[in-house]
Amino acid sequence: MSAVAIFQAQTDQPVLLIPRDAIIRNEEGGAQVWVVDSDGGSPVVASRVLELGPPRGTSSVVISGLSEADRVVVRGNESLREGQAVRIVDQTAPAMDSSE
Repeated sequence: MSAVAIFQAQTDQPVLLIPRDAIIRNEEGGAQVWVVDSDGGSPVVASRVLELGPPRGTSSVVISGLSEADRVVVRGNESLREGQAVRIVDQTAPAMDSSE
């Protein structure tokens, strides 16, 4: 007989979670996402390189590369290019999770 057990350590520190669908992997295994920048008027996208922690369900922990206020593209992100104009369909902030 064998069994698989998954343990998640409790932490008092909040973590930033990002949907795994938003993450684009490059050939070297690095991770990037597209964030929406609308400071100058029309929303455009910019690439951000991420350092990721372990996955949590359908999300991954972001160690560095994003802030809590960043708006991340989750759908249609595979064919974007730097500075491309986008239309915001669903504006959901990145999830902060301090319970795990």
